[in-house]
Amino acid sequence: MEPAIIVHGGCGYITKESQKPQKLQQLKTAVVNGIRKMKDGGSSLDAVEIAVTVLEDSPLFNAVWARFLG
Repeated sequence: MEPAIIVHGGCGYITKESQKPQKLQQLKTAVVNGIRKMKDGGSSLDAVEIAVTVLEDSPLFNAVWARFLG
């Protein structure tokens, strides 16, 4: 079975058009890094940790603060 991971960048707020490409790239990076970890023998928990870290490290998401970035 091929590994899979799903991430999302939040809900309830419409992203500024100018940020959409950057946010999509960060989401893609989170998924690719998570899948790579599983393909390299890491656990699903390892993959989630890596994906979440990508989003936490990005100023485009509020994964660390859990607040509205309005």
